[in-house]
Amino acid sequence: MLRWHRDLMKRRHARASGRRGPRRPRTLASIRRLVLRLATENPVWGYRRIHGELALLGITIAPSTVWEILNTAGIDSTPHRATVSWAGRQIPRADQ
Repeated sequence: MLRWHRDLMKRRHARASGRRGPRRPRTLASIRRLVLRLATENPVWGYRRIHGELALLGITIAPSTVWEILNTAGIDSTPHRATVSWAGRQIPRADQ
């Protein structure tokens, strides 16, 4: 009787710990392209500004997802990417 119960519990936990099915769906490729386009065309915008612009367009996406898309594409954060002053001149970065 004890062996039967132990085997039953073993099978139950093995089934519960297995793959549970589909996870969160991937971000659409069109949204990824739009995020990357907004980032390259507007170098002074950070991920939160891009998120806000997407929200104005009616696209629901988390700010962290925008950050992840930019990070995966190798686009630096705003202070490193944007070196434009108010006058529109390029300001050299300190590490150059």
